[in-house]
Amino acid sequence: MTQWLLYRFIGASFPNLFLIQVFCALALLGLFILSWQVLNRWVLSIPGLRRRMVLKPLIPWAWMILVFVVVMLIANFQTWPVPVNPSTRPAARGSLRSTAPDLAAMLIELGQSRLMSQEISSQMKSPQIRINRDFSWGLGIGIQHTQYGDALWQNGITFAYRSIMVYYPQEGYGIVVLTNSATGLSVAYDVAERALGGEAKWKYF
Repeated sequence: MTQWLLYRFIGASFPNLFLIQVFCALALLGLFILSWQVLNRWVLSIPGLRRRMVLKPLIPWAWMILVFVVVMLIANFQTWPVPVNPSTRPAARGSLRSTAPDLAAMLIELGQSRLMSQEISSQMKSPQIRINRDFSWGLGIGIQHTQYGDALWQNGITFAYRSIMVYYPQEGYGIVVLTNSATGLSVAYDVAERALGGEAKWKYF
């Protein structure tokens, strides 16, 4: 049931996620089998250990629980670079691959249109949906209303990547921060806020 729900909500990206789940399950099973071999061949074979053990039936269970706890601790506190393959099919989420300079160029184009038509540029950075007195949505772009003028912003959230871009078209400055971590959004927000100053309410949206 869980796998079916994931497929319904994730769609084309689901096969990769399913393969990751299978790989993790097989790796965990392999660790348990290896630890069981270590227990029987080396730990329990220590001379005199078997005779001194009072609760011998509980030793294997205690060992497996210990291994499970250690594996979970390693999984929670240790991270490694995670290679992420580009999406094989275009989609609104997860298929855009870009660089900070290219995203910055796009933001500058929104503020000072040279290649984009003035009509499209105006619609993208104009409020289309009013959220509250601080926020609106343009066409794909978030708009924060501030005393320094409107700030155009958008964050990027997909597998293993987090990012933020903010631009003040009236002032002519902004920032793009990209991270290659699923927990990098707070770092990106902190860098952007330090660089731009101001209210930075977009980080709470």
